[in-house]
This record gives sequence, structure tokens and C-alpha cells, in this order.
Amino acid sequence: MMTQISIGLALRTQPAAGEAAPPEPEITWIATAGEFSRDQVIFDSGAQLGLAAAPVPLSGSTDAPDGTAIEARAVAAEAGGQATGWRQVGTAQGGAWSGSFVLPRSTAWMRIQTRPAGSTKIRAMAARCAAGHVWAVWEQSNWNRIQDYDSSMEDQLLPVARPGDMQVVKRDGQGGAVFVPVSTDEFVSPAVSDMANAFSVMRPGEKLCILFHTQSGTSPQDALTMVEEDAEYGTEGIRDWAVEAQIHALGTQDGQAVGMVFCAGWIAFNAGAASTPNVIANYFLGHNMAGGATTPVAQGLPRLMPAGQGGLYDYGYTRFAWAGPHGRAKSLPAAAAIADASQLPGYAVTADTEYDGMIAALAAGMGAAENPETLPYIGPTSGAERDPADTAHMTKSTPEGRQRLARIGLHNMLQTLGLAPTALPVLDQRWDVPDGSAAYFGISGRDLSTERLRQGLPAIPGLEAHGGPAASHRTEVMGFAINTAPAQTAEIHAVTAAEVAAGCPMAEGQKVARVLPNAGVFTYADNIVYGPGALPGYQVEEDYADRACLNWLVADMGQPQELLPALPVQHMAGVALPSTLTAPQQFAVAGGTVFNDPDTIGSGRTAMRARVVGKVTGSPNIHGLANAYVTNFELRFDNGAFVLMHNGTALSTAADYAKDVVYEVVGLVDIAAARTAIWVDGTLVAEDAAAPVAPFATGRKAQFLARSGGANKAWGTFSSLELWFSDPEGAGAPYKTVAGTAAAVNADPWKTGDDAA
Repeated sequence: MMTQISIGLALRTQPAAGEAAPPEPEITWIATAGEFSRDQVIFDSGAQLGLAAAPVPLSGSTDAPDGTAIEARAVAAEAGGQATGWRQVGTAQGGAWSGSFVLPRSTAWMRIQTRPAGSTKIRAMAARCAAGHVWAVWEQSNWNRIQDYDSSMEDQLLPVARPGDMQVVKRDGQGGAVFVPVSTDEFVSPAVSDMANAFSVMRPGEKLCILFHTQSGTSPQDALTMVEEDAEYGTEGIRDWAVEAQIHALGTQDGQAVGMVFCAGWIAFNAGAASTPNVIANYFLGHNMAGGATTPVAQGLPRLMPAGQGGLYDYGYTRFAWAGPHGRAKSLPAAAAIADASQLPGYAVTADTEYDGMIAALAAGMGAAENPETLPYIGPTSGAERDPADTAHMTKSTPEGRQRLARIGLHNMLQTLGLAPTALPVLDQRWDVPDGSAAYFGISGRDLSTERLRQGLPAIPGLEAHGGPAASHRTEVMGFAINTAPAQTAEIHAVTAAEVAAGCPMAEGQKVARVLPNAGVFTYADNIVYGPGALPGYQVEEDYADRACLNWLVADMGQPQELLPALPVQHMAGVALPSTLTAPQQFAVAGGTVFNDPDTIGSGRTAMRARVVGKVTGSPNIHGLANAYVTNFELRFDNGAFVLMHNGTALSTAADYAKDVVYEVVGLVDIAAARTAIWVDGTLVAEDAAAPVAPFATGRKAQFLARSGGANKAWGTFSSLELWFSDPEGAGAPYKTVAGTAAAVNADPWKTGDDAA
């Protein structure tokens, strides 16, 4: 009987022929995710690491049995949008679950849906989210003014094309932080609305959140201290670390990570010195630019920016970069105080060389192996117009000021991340007319212009309009320097067929910058640079009011016109493209090559004359050029001046001479005439015609490329070193000449130390 029953039951579980199988039981468990803190939350998608997806932390409740897989997917919030597949994000345990959903970078707002595996009951989060970009920008006044709402600028406010695609978190003006989605209805500055529109054309549909850690007139040290800590650490008491922490917390409260930390310049606190990048690196990275570790105690602060040192950022994920600087104001003479072009300040001044040194340090250190948490340096964000009444800041009166700085800054930031569709404009072509009458500069495959020409604006007036000299730096293209002096004739020129036939490598019709000599003709030794210093071309205070920045070079690189119709050509920070004119044979030394006379100078010498042709280079500020011991004769380059020593007395030129510029320098000590003198490029520039000269010490030896005793060995490139005894005019053959190729001078019997290159 039992057998019959079991057979009968078994038979009843099999459907008869043609009968449908009974339906599987429906799984109706529910998994609900906790909501985000607000709608339209942006998560960073890891562009700085070459990634394109963001981990989104999720958690919630469920009625599914313990151990059930909880799944999630993302569905575009707009109708017809795409969705991801279902992925497991957690496991039910005690009515709860948690995990992380990897959200791909998209151009649409997404809603995350959740379910227990196999369930037909799907729950969707109300708040939308997207994987985009989360950046922090640190600076003081100029970038603070970019995001600062100013009702007087409402007439410049453009409609925001994609409201909410860009968001900002910033100070609320009441000691806290505020979140602002950028839209036409919000109280945002024209610069921020411009930035949002520019981002939308550069990265259509993508999402960006910027945390503005900016406050005018403040230092990094002040940003790293709370108000109650200011007295202990000697900081200004203007900025409060507690507010910086609030900005960060508000921008990351849903578990977002900051992808990029951008320092937008922040050079005023350190006077824009060449050491500024190293100082900033210590604060932001917890080590110096050479990779040497530091601590808050070593920096005299309660905390540094890395999370492990009391700060905000995990540099295992986050990356640091410089987006700037944007130049700085210079104190300049009035045009009426300039009698002729020779009295213009030029670029052989500390402020400009310090600024160029800072740019060089950034280029060398950012992205280097010893700074793995940094991305390579792109370049300055120069190109915006300054306020003539407040030259430290960009103007708010025209779109060429704060708004242009915001657009240039955005482009450089995207360029840093490899997300800009076009290259930065950098001069990469030079051709010198063989007779030395002009030098041409261009960008391969692109035309050069200026904003003044591109916009059809009237030419900048000459200095005569301000009571200055007729021959001035105010040329069609401003910013070129010839041997540290402003170029007096630089213009946009279309290359002709005849010039191509004469050897010009640029294409016929290509628009280039043509620079003419200030006097005479160019030689191989002329150092022509576009963009040395903080504000290239600026020489008188009226340059601010007359908008000299509109005379800087720009180029259309194929970027979206809504970003900018033309991008500012990158300033070269003292690095010159080499002349195409024939150069003499040269040799280079790097602080280890010296030429020593094996014999003493002996008795009967009535004069010593040295002639050095070349340029000093590298970081040292003092370079020995020629000597026969300091009591006899010592010629050196010393912090921008040429100095001649005899018997403890120094004769010095003004500190008007720059590194990386070729000079012909002659120093003379004439015992018979009781005279010391220095000539530079054939001009007598320093003389003591009644010098307290003393007879030469006979037991000393002559030496090139070092100071007395072998100190301050020279760095540089030279074509000739010459020395005469008892021939103050240099009329006869030199006692010694060192010249020629590296191979030739390395074979010279006077050579000691390292080989020349």
C-alpha cells in the first residue's frame, strides 16, 4: 500500500502530455537602499588614475533571508537612457546589507535600483547620481573672486546650458560651507557660469563638482590652522581649518573621494620665489619636491594635507597638480618717467627671474618619480586681464578678466588629466633670416594672432600718449624679450613663398610672429624668448589700463569655440628656441671643468686682460670666469653683475645681466695706468681710472672658469676664453686661448677636472 501511494504521488508530480508546468514561485523579497544626502550627487570616476568609473557606497534594509545576494544596477534618469547590468553589491544579513556599486562615467544622471537576487520587486533610489569628476581648488584671492557672487556683474552672466552638470561647494560667508548647483537661477558668478558652460562643451554631458578652498589674503599656513590655534602657530587668523574641513565634508558626505587637488597659483604668500613649489609640496604632500619626508612638527604646523598627517587626502587615490600660476602684479614706472627704450625695466630683474625659476621648478618636479602623487605640470594660466585699479587681481569689468581666467584654468585642469581634446599652444618653430634681419616664431600647423587683432580692436597706443618715448615696447605682439630687453618690433606676419624658398620651414601663408632686432642684426648669440617673467611685455604702469595682455599671442588649436575662440600661447619662462644662424664652435661645462696654467705669472707683468665669450647657466648665482688669484685679478659673474677684483677692491657693473644670454665680457687690471675696467659686448660699463692698483703677486697662476682657489666653478656654454699679459688693449696675440669643440678643449694641457661637453 505504501508503495502504491508513493507511486501515485510521484505520478501526480508529472504533468500529463500537453499540460503546462506549474509556475515557479515568485520571489518578492525587497532590498531598499538608503538615500543620498541630496539629489544629483557626483562621484569621482578616477580620471587621474586613468579610470572611468566610481565606487558608490550603498547600504540599506531587506527582508531577504540571510546570505541572499543583493544586486544593484544604474538606470538613466531620463527616458530612453541606458542602464547597466545587475551586479552583486552585498549580502543580506540580519535585515540589512551594504556594499559598493561601480558606476561607470556617463553623460546622464542615473538612478540606482536594488533587489535581492532573482526578486521581481525592484526598488529605485529617489536621488540621482553620476560618476564624473570631484576636484578641490586651493588658492587665495583671484580664484576666490572667480566663485564669489557679485551682483554688479549680473549683466555678464550667461545662461547655464546644462544646469546642475557643474556644482560648487564653497564658503557661505557665515563661517560655514554651502553647496550650489550651477544654474541660471542660482546666485553664481559669471566666471562660474562661464566655467560650467566651458566644461559642458569640453566634456559634453559629464558632471563636475569643485570644492573651492579659497579665501582672499591668506596663506597655506593659515589654511592649516584653526582659529584657536593661530596664536600658538603664529598664523594670520583670517582662515580657519575648521571651515576647510566643512567644505570637504559637504562635498564628500555621500562617500565621494576627491580625485584632484589643484593649487591654482597661491604665490603671494611666498613672494612667488623659485622655492614656492617646494614650500607648497611640504604642506600638501608631506614631503619636499626632492621626495624628502617632512612632518607637521617640522613645518611648525598642527597638520599637513595628507590624511595620515591630520589632513584630508588619501594620495593613494587622489592626485595633486598645479593649475597656474596666473602671473602677478609688478610695480612699474610711469611712462613719463622713461626717457628712452633703454630705461624700460626689461627682464633682468629679481621678480621676473624668480618667477621663471618657480615655473622651472614646477616643470622639473611635478610628475617626477620622487613625487608619485603628482601629475605633470601643464603651464601657467596667464592670459586674463588685470584690474588697472587693483593690479594684483583680474578685472571684473570685462569678460577678459575673471571669466577668461576661469576658462583658461578649466582648460589647463582638463589638459592635466588628459581630458582636453586639443593640445596647448606652444611655440615650436623658429627661423632666423640668414642676414639676421628678423627671427620668425610659429606653431606647427597653426596660425598665431593676438586677442586685439582677433577682435578687431584698435592698436594699443604708443607711449607718446602717456608722455613716454617714441621707441617703446608697445608693439603689435608684446611679450618677446631680446637679451632681456623688450622687443620693440614684433608683429603677426604671413609667411611668403619667397621666404619658404629661402629656407623658412614654416608653410606659405602660415601666420607667425616676426621679431626684428632692436638695433643692428641678430647673431647666433641673441637670446630671443617669448614670455619671460610674471607679466611678459609689461614695462610701464599704463600697460594695465591699456590692456597690454590683449597683445599676447593666441592660437586656435581646434578647441571648442565656446571654450575660447583662441587659447593663450604658453609663456616660455626663459627657455629660448635655438637660433638657426650659424654658431661658432662651443663647449659646455657644468661646474667641474677648470683650466689651470702650469706656470706662475712671473715678474714684470704690467697688465692683465681677460676676454670671455659665452653664457652662464644652471642654478648657481656666482660663476668664476678668469683669475690669477684675487690679489691679482679675478673676473666673475655674480648675481646678475660682472665683478672684477684686484688687491681686495671690487669693481662691479650693475646687476643687469642674465643667465642663458651670451655676452662678450672683458676685464682689465692695468698696473701701469692705475686703472681697472669692464667691457660688456664692446661697451665700457664700469671703470676706475684711479684704482689703488698694486704689483701682481708673481707666484700665482692664471685660471679659467673658477674663482681663486677653485671655488665657484662656472656652469655655462663658451666659445672662447682669452688672457693677455702686459697688453691692456689686447692688440697682440693672447698669452692663452681656450676655444673650439669639447674634444679640442678637453685635449688642452691646461684642462683639469671634468671633461667639457
